Order: sequence, then C-alpha cells, then structure tokens
Amino acid sequence: MTTPVSFEIAKLLKEKGFNEQTLAIYQDGEILWLKSTISNKEFMTSRNYSAPTIAEVVMWLYEKHGIWVEVYYDNSKKEFYTVFNGEEYKFNSPTEAYEAVIEYCLTNIIK
Repeated sequence: MTTPVSFEIAKLLKEKGFNEQTLAIYQDGEILWLKSTISNKEFMTSRNYSAPTIAEVVMWLYEKHGIWVEVYYDNSKKEFYTVFNGEEYKFNSPTEAYEAVIEYCLTNIIK
C-alpha cells in the first residue's frame, strides 16, 4: 500500500529504529513530501519523523525482524481482518487493519 503510516505509527517506528529513506516525513505532525533525489536523513530532527508507506513498513518488519504481516479481505462480509496474538480482528479498511497489526508489533513484539 502506498498510504503513509499515521503520525503515531511514525513516532513508534522512530523509537524502534526505523531509519530507511522514504519519500515523505512528518514535520510538526504534518506530511511533507520530498523529492526522490533528496535523502530524508537531511530532514531528520527531533521534531521530524519518517513517514514510510504501509508497504515499506511491512517489508521492514519482515527483513529486520522476521515478522510477516498479512491482512485478508472477506468478500462475503465486505470486511478486512488480520490475526495477531492468536485472535482475529476485523476492520473497515485495509489501512486500519495494517496499522493495527503494525502498532501491535511495534509495541508488543519489537523491544
């Protein structure tokens, strides 16, 4: 998904060591889109956070921490769901589902 993560997720990612180049950052809580030729590291200050896409975070979780995140769609019920901590959770959108499982991983699995 090309949707950037929420500001809250971006802050958690920074705490957990996410330091990948992205095309956007949060500056004072607002998205700032960068030119692809400019490194976001030039913009990293205590008030700025990388704003990776959900897809970038899914791959980072897998590549750096061995965690694979999946979201499923139930066409008959028109809802998205994911399973974490042994339980199934239902959501209205894929963004909500991915952000919930990403937040769970960042707060409960990655130390």
